Amino acid sequence: MDQASKILVSPKVLPRSTGLNTLVRWLPAASLLLPAVMLVLAAWLNWRNAVADAFEQMGRSAEAGAEYGDRAFEGYMVAAGRVNDRLLGMTDAQVRAQQEALHLELVRLQSENRSVAVSFAISRDGWALVGSLSYPIPQNDLTDREYFRTLMPAGRPQAYISQLIRGRDTGRQQFVVARPRAGSGDPPDASGFEGVVLVSVNPESLAGNLRRLARAPDYLGLVREDGHTLVRTLGPQGNNVPLRPEHPFHGVVARGEREANFHGLNQSDGSQVLVAVRRLEHFPIYAAALRPRAVVVEAWRETMVSHLLFGVPATMALFTLSLLAQASRRRLAEANESLRLEAWRSEGRLSRAERMGLFGSFEIDLRSGENFRSAEYMAVQGLAPVARIESHQDWLGRVHEEDRERAERVVLDAVGPGSTTTDYAQTYRIVTPGGQLKWIAARAEIERDDAGHAVAMRGAHVDVTSLREAERALADSDARLRLAQEAAGIGTWEWRADGETRLSRRMLELWGFDRDGPQPGAEAFLSRIHPEDRERLQAEKQAALKGGLLRTECRVLRPAATGTGPVPDGTGPVPDGTAQVQAWVMLRASAQAGSAIPSLIGVSYDVTDRKQAEAEAALLAHEVEHRARNALTVVVGLLRVTQADSVERYAELVEERVQALSRSMALLGRNRFRGAELRALLDHELQPYGTAVTLQGPAVMLQADLAQPLSMAVHELATNAAKYGALSQPEGRLTVTWLLCGRMLVLEWEERGGPHLAAPPIHEGFGSSMITQTFADRLSGGIEREWRPEGLFCRISLELPG
Repeated sequence: MDQASKILVSPKVLPRSTGLNTLVRWLPAASLLLPAVMLVLAAWLNWRNAVADAFEQMGRSAEAGAEYGDRAFEGYMVAAGRVNDRLLGMTDAQVRAQQEALHLELVRLQSENRSVAVSFAISRDGWALVGSLSYPIPQNDLTDREYFRTLMPAGRPQAYISQLIRGRDTGRQQFVVARPRAGSGDPPDASGFEGVVLVSVNPESLAGNLRRLARAPDYLGLVREDGHTLVRTLGPQGNNVPLRPEHPFHGVVARGEREANFHGLNQSDGSQVLVAVRRLEHFPIYAAALRPRAVVVEAWRETMVSHLLFGVPATMALFTLSLLAQASRRRLAEANESLRLEAWRSEGRLSRAERMGLFGSFEIDLRSGENFRSAEYMAVQGLAPVARIESHQDWLGRVHEEDRERAERVVLDAVGPGSTTTDYAQTYRIVTPGGQLKWIAARAEIERDDAGHAVAMRGAHVDVTSLREAERALADSDARLRLAQEAAGIGTWEWRADGETRLSRRMLELWGFDRDGPQPGAEAFLSRIHPEDRERLQAEKQAALKGGLLRTECRVLRPAATGTGPVPDGTGPVPDGTAQVQAWVMLRASAQAGSAIPSLIGVSYDVTDRKQAEAEAALLAHEVEHRARNALTVVVGLLRVTQADSVERYAELVEERVQALSRSMALLGRNRFRGAELRALLDHELQPYGTAVTLQGPAVMLQADLAQPLSMAVHELATNAAKYGALSQPEGRLTVTWLLCGRMLVLEWEERGGPHLAAPPIHEGFGSSMITQTFADRLSGGIEREWRPEGLFCRISLELPG
């Protein structure tokens, strides 16, 4: 037997579930146990959080203390270094001889660092040489001092910080920052030892500054790596008992840890404390922050009180409710069991009749395998409209063969083992006994027992063939419309009076948004409209809501990456600061009457190319008019200044110069009067001379205002060369080279092989005068001529506009 038969056909009796009854019996105990477990867990989590918070706060205090300690000890090392520098090159005898003056100078140096109590120097044999405390300095044997014993042997450290000691002269607790003396006038001994320079520090001066860094209720201290405390902010200074060997601090030092948090005991009173230590960057000292554990416990207790104030009453209320629920469950169990089987069929039919109007209803008892089909159901299936009992295979046989496997799998997944759903829905095709193809929408509810097993399915089948055909026709029509709009570059849009916008993918592209991205808000949509057009467009949209039609154009600022091309004034920043392109967009829309919220629905398309063409046509017309006026002015000037021996020669000269002007105008016209390329301009003027002319130089675009006078000047040079210079001889050659030096254009005209030139011409003709005037006056440039024996050499320079 297949899976479908096992689930939908074979009769079976499901076991009665006792899970809910068992749960109700244990509910009172669970109502007490579960809150208790949660309170214990909350207490543990709160304690962890309280300790973590304390260590975090103490860590910050210890970090601040370490930074301050580093700066302080570096200052003491500098002070000791200054003592050494003052005694540099002096022998012990010289120091003793000048002890009074040196004493006064050490006093002055010491006054610059108020934390330093005493500074002095010690000879290599352990006797004081000079000090800031008194003059003359008492002669005490200091060879027993810890710092002297540490710095005397070979392999000595460059700095040493002692434990707290009592000064022999002052009687106060202090510690010493010492370094080996270097550069004395006496030769060092075999180990290189020359003595010691040191400063004594009053720990109370450091403690005062550390108190300002400590956060109450924490207190700070500075501890050597051997466990001796140098400074503390709590209690008097001077307890020189090191930390016990079993103290966790020694483990931190042994492991080389630069920072650590741990629990320990206060050596002063034996109380438990939390400790956070941070090692100084440049000295074997740790900054330690301590907080009494009792303070952390008190903070934790305050937190737990609030939990208990809520948790205990809530637990008691829950326990009382569980007892009431247990009693109610007993009373209702028997009545519910007797009514369950009777109510499921009658209530289900009534509910479906109200909800679906008895259109093709069905019921399946999954325990017995009974499939009840209403008369309407049978009519939908193309059979006689008579209610009947069917099998699962009857239904499956009518399902279209292409949908059969999928449709059956949906049913099996809904009611099979492991499923918990209570809703069943799918759409598939059937073939009626008469061969008609129908689309069926099946919807049902699945009833489950207390154990979660499916026991019944009740629902309806609805013939949705006409709806599917209408949806397909509409989808095909929409697809054709979208293809047509995409091909024509048309975007559709809807704008509602409440500010909501809906844009098609092409409309998103026109506005510079990602065509596959989310719909932009009204603010983002308006931000892409040119600021000068926004107010006008908003007013026209409001008027269109009343008048019914919108026909307008506006400029859209879209990111350059999505733009289709800039108009002449279309570059600049969009509101988010990125590069952008300005495009012109046409908008057509009509108002939607009768809707709850007034709206406009319309189309848009890009008219940037048309706008560009209109702008270029207007610009070109203006330029043609401007150039025509300039050309007439030049012609009039040529007529006025041209000189000749006869009318025929006069006409010939005027014609040549007008033709040169015409060639330059034609060259500019091909570039729409935007300018002319220098090589093309020279080619036009010198083409008649063929291979006798050589042109060399980079590409240079000349503006129209430069190209025209330069063309006339080149014409005059070529005319002179053809009459009197190199181009008048068959073997003559002309080389024209040019280069750019910044914004300066330098052009060199070099003739060779022409008539021998003995000297410059005596008289300057019209052509030469015009050349000089052109470059000196009109082009703000310069011209240099050299009449060399082999031919004319001319250097022309002019500044190109930016």
